[in-house]
Amino acid sequence: MNKHKFDLKENGQVVDVDSNLCIRNDADINSEVIYMLYEGMTFKILDKKGEWYNINYNNNIVGYVNEHYVEEYDDKPPHETYEEREKNTPYKQLSEDKLEPIKAELTAYCNCKICSENWGSATAMQTQTRKGVVAAPKQITLGSRLYIPDLKGYKEDGIFDVEDRGGAVKVKDDGTYIIDVWLKTHEEVKEFGRKKSVIYLIKN
Repeated sequence: MNKHKFDLKENGQVVDVDSNLCIRNDADINSEVIYMLYEGMTFKILDKKGEWYNINYNNNIVGYVNEHYVEEYDDKPPHETYEEREKNTPYKQLSEDKLEPIKAELTAYCNCKICSENWGSATAMQTQTRKGVVAAPKQITLGSRLYIPDLKGYKEDGIFDVEDRGGAVKVKDDGTYIIDVWLKTHEEVKEFGRKKSVIYLIKN
């Protein structure tokens, strides 16, 4: 049964996400992803259908998000907002001449056989996969660090270590770099989807 609209609070905030929260076209885990939200972001609640909130983000994106990553509120967000988190991140200490912008497409992988075949948790650097590890094309040297602003909801400082490679991790014909982000579970990988982004190579 749908929750009656008068039982709902006016707003919602994204909470407890490891990477991002997908806004989907319909109230279904397999529905098309139309946008992604990050920890602390806020939105208007329009209605609720089962375990899915119908929301309006930024007054122009309407879709559905799963209730497990939402906290309702009326006036003041219950937790630090995405914008507040943005102001307090360590990357602000990096000067612009230390950051080389790269056009990227973010994907995700985990240690399961579907994603990693028989490699499991071993990376191309012979380290172990963990939060903050990414696979990047060979054009980016193993051991490099990347600053990925769009993933600060997953890792607060937004800084990731390039320690892995992958068959589909390459530079596309249009110059876009595929960057594969390690996540704990295959469910999270499916939820992550694909996202166009601008990332930054941190130069020594």
